[in-house]
Amino acid sequence: MPRSRTSFGPPNAKPPPPRPGLPRSASGAGCGFALAAAVALLLVAGGTFLWWQDRQATRNRAQEQRAADGIDQALARLPGLRRQGLWQAAEDAQVQAEGLLGPGSPPELRRHVESSRQELALARRLDDARMSRISVQTGKMTEAEHRALYVKTFGDEGFDVLGAADTKDVGARLAASPLREELLAALDDWAHWEPDQPTSERVFAVAQAVAGKSWRDELGVRKLDAEQVEAFVSRMPPAERSPVLIRAAASAVQRAGGQGVRLLQDGLLRSPNDFWMHYDAALMYEERKELRLAAECWRAALAARPSVSMVINELGVVLLELGELSAAEEHFNEAIRIEPTHLAYSNLGNVHFKRGDFPAAIVAQRGSSVRYVSSTVSFFETLKSDWKWEFGSINFPTP
Repeated sequence: MPRSRTSFGPPNAKPPPPRPGLPRSASGAGCGFALAAAVALLLVAGGTFLWWQDRQATRNRAQEQRAADGIDQALARLPGLRRQGLWQAAEDAQVQAEGLLGPGSPPELRRHVESSRQELALARRLDDARMSRISVQTGKMTEAEHRALYVKTFGDEGFDVLGAADTKDVGARLAASPLREELLAALDDWAHWEPDQPTSERVFAVAQAVAGKSWRDELGVRKLDAEQVEAFVSRMPPAERSPVLIRAAASAVQRAGGQGVRLLQDGLLRSPNDFWMHYDAALMYEERKELRLAAECWRAALAARPSVSMVINELGVVLLELGELSAAEEHFNEAIRIEPTHLAYSNLGNVHFKRGDFPAAIVAQRGSSVRYVSSTVSFFETLKSDWKWEFGSINFPTP
């Protein structure tokens, strides 16, 4: 019998017996189940990973947002701290903002913090230049040195105030600065107290270009009597009567024989925390022998700037003249702690002298002599002539 073309064994051969184990259908189902379980496991694992990844991303975003909020809060304190001259607190706030930057902080936030650092440095230099006016008044700095400080402060930032051919170009660049108000206040201060008339007019021109107000330079170049100055100020828009301009007008009125303190009082209604207006008002009240009002103004100046040793010393002088010896002593000691000048030591010696505590007075004057010998010589002569004090047996310790 011929073989079939599809037969592979001998004719009429029986099929081989099935292999032991699971039936073929059951084995296939098991493989499918295992595969399905593996796929499910992979899906669960992948989903878990994605969930964890999303949760981490959410946490990171929350942390970055908290850091950004903290940075904004720290930097928001800077303008107020700058106005008060609290530079250490301002530095601490800046460092706090810088410390909140992380690896994931966006570039624009980093640039914002870096710009804040640069602005803080410039603001402090501008403030130092303005505060150096006190050094001029106390003889520690000449007018030429004060001018050179302003020239360098502006020049280091690329603003050639005195040498630029076009004052409008310099003014436009100054006006575009984030520190426009601080720069303008420094220009006003420089121009108003600059003794050299051509230099003053030049700086006024730059300030005018910054502010865009044609009347800003009139006060510096026009010769006005007291009534004209007051009328001039009254015509200025109230919102544009800057503290520096009010101070300049008050000084002009005072020099003309008027009562400049009235302009300062009006200015302080709008800017009650301005250090310099309180400072000028205190000096004017002292000149008028209104010591109680002078003391109030010195205290207000200290509230605006708590660490200015010269102001602390001046308040002590007023309190000494009012007979408040203990309060005066406290202020002189505080002034010495901040800046041990010969004036503070000499004034402290005067407190002890008025109490009749001559050894303590001499010790204080010894501290003054280390810094300014002539004040001690004159004090010793006073002791000799007025009190017949015998110096031979007194040992002079170093304070």
